Amino acid sequence: MSDDLLEGIRAIEDYFTGDPDAIPSREQVEGFWKSVDELLQNNGVLHGLPITEEANGHKLVGHVRDDPLSRFMQPNRVANQEYYQSLLGEDLRYRNHWHFRGSRRSSKGRHFEHGCIVMAEDEEGRIQKAFFPDQRPSFDRVKIFLESGAARLDANLVSAERRARGKLFSMIDESQQMQYELNDAILEVGKSGVYYWVRKGRPTLAMRVGEFGAVPITALCLHPMGYYESTFAGALVPTDEMVAHLLYIRADEHGFWKRANHINIDWPQSGV
Repeated sequence: MSDDLLEGIRAIEDYFTGDPDAIPSREQVEGFWKSVDELLQNNGVLHGLPITEEANGHKLVGHVRDDPLSRFMQPNRVANQEYYQSLLGEDLRYRNHWHFRGSRRSSKGRHFEHGCIVMAEDEEGRIQKAFFPDQRPSFDRVKIFLESGAARLDANLVSAERRARGKLFSMIDESQQMQYELNDAILEVGKSGVYYWVRKGRPTLAMRVGEFGAVPITALCLHPMGYYESTFAGALVPTDEMVAHLLYIRADEHGFWKRANHINIDWPQSGV
């Protein structure tokens, strides 16, 4: 066993064998996770691991195939299933769900509200349908912003965010550095001619720019290592996720569009 591995193990043991009634400082907690991260990286797990699979009540969603990280993460469908089952109660068993966004009219002229359709099975095996209207979009936006902030305080380290900022600044020019400092976002132009407003802690906005100014196309949401459900918070710190988006735009713009979730600009989940 290498000296680095032994030193890392001792640091972890020291963290757990101290005074059981003591409350560790932020520096001690960050030191502990730094030891864990170094231990993993020195043994081939280069991406580290999420600090917690649940942050302020929000479960970590995501999956990395054939990877040790997968044990800390939950597929999106399972995480959602528990929530929607709680809406249905004990008499119905959750089967599936989907969301209606924006005004829709059926062939019979009926108007649909914003909301979620949940398909369920009753005790006799018959399929039932339940509709749950969404809150007003303004409430949804405030809720997402507040819960994202709360989840990050539980799940992300300030020291990791500072290191990510240094990495980002090594990749961007002076103008983009000023944009980051003043706007928490940078503007990047892809090879396709699409303009990307890469935002800290929010989905990236894709736009076309013409004689009449910017025309938004969509919001592109991509969390490389997973995210905390119903929030913008990811397993990576916000600026690390900006780095990932920027690398995708520069190296594989088509792959970025293929992997990212496309979110309508009007939806609260777009972060607009």
